[in-house]
Amino acid sequence: MKFIQSTLISIFMLVALLAISSCSGKPELLDTIPANSRMVMTINAEKICSEFGIKFSETGADIPGHLKRKIKPTDDVNAVLDLLGRISAYGAGDVKSMAMSVYDEVLFTTLHIETVERIKALNCPWMQWGDDAGGYATGTLGRGLTVVARDGQMWIFEHCPKAPAVVREMLGEAEKASIGSLDAIAQSLAADRYVNLAIISEEIKDNKNLAPFQAATWALIGLNVDGPRFVSDIEMVKGTGEEIAVEGMQPINDAVLSYVPAACNVAFAAGLTPRFNWDYIKLLAAIGGDFQTRAALDVAIPFLNSIDDTVMLAAAPANEEAYSDPQPGNWNFIIMAHMSREKIDQLLGMVRTMVFTTGRSPVTDKNGIMAIPQYGTTLYMGNVDGYFAVATFPFSNNRDNSLTPVMEGKEAAALFTVPSLATLSDGAPEWGIDIKGQFDGSKGRIVATLPGSEGSVLVNLLSLL
Repeated sequence: MKFIQSTLISIFMLVALLAISSCSGKPELLDTIPANSRMVMTINAEKICSEFGIKFSETGADIPGHLKRKIKPTDDVNAVLDLLGRISAYGAGDVKSMAMSVYDEVLFTTLHIETVERIKALNCPWMQWGDDAGGYATGTLGRGLTVVARDGQMWIFEHCPKAPAVVREMLGEAEKASIGSLDAIAQSLAADRYVNLAIISEEIKDNKNLAPFQAATWALIGLNVDGPRFVSDIEMVKGTGEEIAVEGMQPINDAVLSYVPAACNVAFAAGLTPRFNWDYIKLLAAIGGDFQTRAALDVAIPFLNSIDDTVMLAAAPANEEAYSDPQPGNWNFIIMAHMSREKIDQLLGMVRTMVFTTGRSPVTDKNGIMAIPQYGTTLYMGNVDGYFAVATFPFSNNRDNSLTPVMEGKEAAALFTVPSLATLSDGAPEWGIDIKGQFDGSKGRIVATLPGSEGSVLVNLLSLL
């Protein structure tokens, strides 16, 4: 469980995955968070803990044994839960309405409290109070957390000796422009969902007024549980609430789906135009890719830019080793990308040259489809109805596929299904996982279910980390 570390980040990343959140009638909490915060999340710790069977009481928080075995709580996790349990039980604050954000590269969590004296009177064994600093009570929580408090509000940081100064500066910035002043963003963060998250997509340094933040693009993400389903809703908006459609996208061409076999465990499709911006892919490669990845992408970008309709990938296991050893030869797959004949001919020419250098000659049928022995199977490649197409089986456009319900009428969609996670590794659960995602215009939704599982979908998801 490397995910659960003895830091405040891990505590609330756990909350982010598992949490139930809303602003719960306390939108003024957002008035203390500057609008130039890169990320803001609202969380309801009481419901989170209830979902996992953690019981709050005057003596702290009782974590059930099965959860301890899954998350292996650290001292800082235990300390935060103990404090929140006491706050909830004694009514010393509002653990149903908490917010997390990052200010000046420092992660913090804040919540409403009644008074500092009431918090001190809780006698939380994990908390040690020190001297006041600049009008704030200060202390430590667990092994590495810093606490700053005043009557009405408390902040929890990772180890941060300058926390009181950070709080003062942050409150001053929030007076100029706060998240709470952006009505559309604040409304989303106050929605009654398990988790609400707002992320600004632009760097804005001038926060003297709201105009730059209203003009900026925000990603709004809501996480919810609907029975056995874990649901993530995503929306792109301006700070004013205006919906922002992703440029360069169009509906998936349903005709391409007829080339896909009935059983698919992995699939992705998107309707694109040449206006689609591939720069973010280059940025990711520059950040996390090696030299070979960046070089390969430099070669691929001109062809990606020429895609003028649907691009699609679908795959299914060819043998029992497909999940444990995801080599191309262990999968049956098809890839299709619509582009100009000129670009397709260039790609096919490059492939022929590469094959010839290995001392082999591809076999080409009357329709121009090449058959190339590779990865212990045969790859079929050619121009199929205006698509550059590669598959491990002959092309046919009358297959009975299962993708239409997921992808029809959407600008992008994907699915991932594993019948049993035990096929991935020894010791994994027998139940499976099914994830479907759809995107259309400015909005998207991802739904995850765990077929064959019992109990909380969130607890089961946590067990996979």
